[in-house]
Amino acid sequence: MKYFRTFRPLKLWLSTSVIALACVAYPALADNREVFALKADEQQWVREYMRQMLETVTLIQGDLAAEKPGAIAARVSALNAFQAETKPKGIGRSFPQGFRTMAQSMDQQWQTLAASDSSAEALKNSHMLLNYCNACHRSYRLTVRE
Repeated sequence: MKYFRTFRPLKLWLSTSVIALACVAYPALADNREVFALKADEQQWVREYMRQMLETVTLIQGDLAAEKPGAIAARVSALNAFQAETKPKGIGRSFPQGFRTMAQSMDQQWQTLAASDSSAEALKNSHMLLNYCNACHRSYRLTVRE
């Protein structure tokens, strides 16, 4: 009987650890985002465009910290030029309708950010823009189509 009491805390610790691990691991395994497939070059472009957007938001935050809200429109214009010059023809047809709708709303938010009249307004508009980024990443996942 004494032997059982000695290992009882160990059994409790082990059971608790297994349950905790299952609670942590399960959400990571349960990816419920909508998956859509793109050709490898299309996926590469989407990923590069996302990086360009992140870098642009980062530069805009730096402009705001340096009290240069006038630089925002030029940053957004450069991002738009990148998209116009590099976007693969017909890629939009590969996107699910919900993704297209979200992308159109995000494009509009970029324009709203570019038109910000003050640093406070630009901060509010960049916050809204980042909400679109988060919503998209929570909703969609890319895969390569052969």
